[in-house]
Amino acid sequence: MALAWIITTSFYILASLGSQGHMPKRIWFFLGGIVAISLGLHFAIRRYAPNASQVLLPIATLLNGIGYVEIARWSSSNASHQALWFLVSAIAVVITLKLVRHVRDLDRYRYLTLLGAIGLMLAPLVRTWASTSTVHACGSRSDPSRFNLLRSPRSCSPSSSLPTSQRTETSSRRPRSASPVD
Repeated sequence: MALAWIITTSFYILASLGSQGHMPKRIWFFLGGIVAISLGLHFAIRRYAPNASQVLLPIATLLNGIGYVEIARWSSSNASHQALWFLVSAIAVVITLKLVRHVRDLDRYRYLTLLGAIGLMLAPLVRTWASTSTVHACGSRSDPSRFNLLRSPRSCSPSSSLPTSQRTETSSRRPRSASPVD
């Protein structure tokens, strides 16, 4: 577990030095938060699931820390959301460990769990779909950070995303077909 803390903190320091040229201001808050949450999870797992694998928690801590560092490189405000979700997930794990005494009890909810997992995986597309259908009509203005999977079935000509005042009369005409002339 300590190795995951050291690697994650080193990545955070190196990313901050590389992008900003100085040590991160919140390094002790970051290190204290990741240590406190992962130690709390460790003690909860040792108490409520003593026979559980002790390998998964350090791996999850390391992956979460690397995710935090990557998000912090792009936007520090979004990195705080990642830290909050780490805390929320840790609380959910502890509550689940307290409520579910035997793993076999979860077999009854197998399909409900699958449906919830699929819903959580598709949740990021909801925001993307809303932004593409209202702001980015037909994908003419694409943002590389968003998947532009869903396109509006309404008029998808190149000028349909332009404001009405910028459209010309020629842009509203149908293009000629490219078939050869006899």
